[in-house]
Amino acid sequence: MKFISSTTFKLLALKSIKGVGPATLRQAIIFLELNKSEMISSINRKYSMVNEQSYAEGESYARKQIEIAEKLGHEIISFLDPAYPNSLRVLPNSPVILYLNGDLDFLSDKCVAVIGTRDPTNHGKKIAERVTRWLCENGWQIVSGLAKGVDTLGHQICIDAGMKTAAVLAHGLDSVYPKENQSLAEKIVISGGVLISEYPYGVTVRPAQLVQRDKIQAALSAGVVLVQSSLKGGSLHASRETIRYNRPLIVVGQSLYDEQVNKDNIMANIVLLDDDDKRATKLLRTNSYPFELVIKMHSKDDYPLTLKALKKSHHSFTSHHNDQKNSSNSFLF
Repeated sequence: MKFISSTTFKLLALKSIKGVGPATLRQAIIFLELNKSEMISSINRKYSMVNEQSYAEGESYARKQIEIAEKLGHEIISFLDPAYPNSLRVLPNSPVILYLNGDLDFLSDKCVAVIGTRDPTNHGKKIAERVTRWLCENGWQIVSGLAKGVDTLGHQICIDAGMKTAAVLAHGLDSVYPKENQSLAEKIVISGGVLISEYPYGVTVRPAQLVQRDKIQAALSAGVVLVQSSLKGGSLHASRETIRYNRPLIVVGQSLYDEQVNKDNIMANIVLLDDDDKRATKLLRTNSYPFELVIKMHSKDDYPLTLKALKKSHHSFTSHHNDQKNSSNSFLF
């Protein structure tokens, strides 16, 4: 394991204290450079749950997490570390701590999320392969969630194309879910990619964490490519989030056959590709239809528009991060 910074150790310890959430941790940033006693006393004035005893227990917890990371060859970083991804850093609700297995550096480059149903149609599989390969050929690396179906295809095609891919997990990095993707997870790391989680070792999968996982996929990416989804599909979490981040949602067109047989797992795409803006707005849960952010990829003719939108988005958060670096309050958001 790489050296863990003293500030990250303190945040890891504080984060384990019951009642300490992301907002509290951000407020605590200004006290992290103080010695331990002064830091605890300063935070305690505002947050009584942080005291000598609770922080000592937090330190013990942090050391155990670090021991596991060292044993597994993983890394633990916080949003105060230079290695923290720029695409996440610019967001006010980004995870404070990230657990990493693999190389994170490539996430500073062009990354796009490829997501969709766990049960794509046969045509959907071909679409996922074709679109992912095209993105990789144009220098984009793939972010997804290691789930069955579209996620698996996105990761595998990216590796086959000689590019790096990131998998965001909804549990601790001491396990892989689903288990049948254990081999794929290993390939991701071996090929220079990374497995990422905001959850400590020992944490298992829960529904709310799957939702959060989907949001982090969107946050790590310049945009989201929705290959196929039902009207209640989990992929819509990432789709809605990318809109909230003011980043493009690329909605992939479907085969004529799948449309004619009215496949359930393509219906979200159909709604978003249709001209009924009210239905699409309701599905995205936005106040108004985000015309400039929803890119409808009906065919190859829409590829140039897709690339333009992704490049613009990537440039936007990269430039914003550079502005933050030049500010004396760059970590206070």
